[in-house]
Amino acid sequence: QECFAVSDSAQAFTKALEERGLYLAKGDRRGHVAVTYEGEVLSIARYTGKKAREVEARLGPPDGLRTVDETKDYIAATIVPKLQRLRDDADTAKSAMMEKLDAERVAMKEAHRQERQRLEAGLAKRQLAEDQIRASRFRSGVKGVFDRLSGRHARIRKQNELEGWMALQRDREQRHELIAAQLAERRELQRRIDDLRLR
Repeated sequence: QECFAVSDSAQAFTKALEERGLYLAKGDRRGHVAVTYEGEVLSIARYTGKKAREVEARLGPPDGLRTVDETKDYIAATIVPKLQRLRDDADTAKSAMMEKLDAERVAMKEAHRQERQRLEAGLAKRQLAEDQIRASRFRSGVKGVFDRLSGRHARIRKQNELEGWMALQRDREQRHELIAAQLAERRELQRRIDDLRLR
């Protein structure tokens, strides 16, 4: 309908159709038809909503046009190879971009592993230092005996247990934050891979 509306001659209509992947041809019953690059035959009169007489008045008689079979042969000889080249070029570009994204994925996986190792090493080092601080609060010898009798030892033990539990929660939270950040990075990379496949 758009092509017909903007065309004042058969040549203009033919050009407008071909820009959209359609090819003007003579139908089996002498009417004007359009053939898609996939070989589907569409009646010009039916798809434009015009009468056959109006179509012929605008485009002229269809006798000079290729038949449907000739048009399909033309498409097979000229258009399909172009489409195949475009598809091959797209596949080549996709492979190159996918290789780049795959290398990025491998590098990200290794970087994430190293980040987790560094975090675990840091947590272990901090935990050891904090354990030593908590252990140093207990006095030994006579003072230690006095602490047990006075209840100071029990208070220190409770304090140490509370601090230890809070440190455990803090370490879990740090691990969770790192994993969440890494998963977000992986999701973003996967989105880019999915976008590439879709394109």
